Amino acid sequence: GLLSAFNKGISGGGFGPVVTAGQVISGQNHKNAIGVTTFAEGPICVAGFLSYLLASAAKASSVSLWYLPFPEFMQLCAAAVRWDLVLALGLGTMMAAPVGPLFTRSMNSRWVVPVLGAIITVLVVLTLVLRIKT
Repeated sequence: GLLSAFNKGISGGGFGPVVTAGQVISGQNHKNAIGVTTFAEGPICVAGFLSYLLASAAKASSVSLWYLPFPEFMQLCAAAVRWDLVLALGLGTMMAAPVGPLFTRSMNSRWVVPVLGAIITVLVVLTLVLRIKT
């Protein structure tokens, strides 16, 4: 979990497939593994976003953040983020969030592990290909 969270913080991706696969391989029920991973990703993403805001505000400010008045701090944070993208990602997440548990609940245990393995393999290959190209 710590390694996956560190990877998520550094690269922005890879948490879900790594943690879910690790739990399934170690014998955890696939439905519990998916649920725990999904639940854990939320706080990790929030912490990463807040860290990004703080770092962006610190970079843009000429004084220490400790001495910066709160309204100016908020202006620096607002300028550091493309809020239209945050809104689009947030709305997409809220629309997709109910689908995941419903889909997981209806899955047949017999074919979940092979499908999960195939999805994880495709994600790993895509990640490697995209990392090599950049």
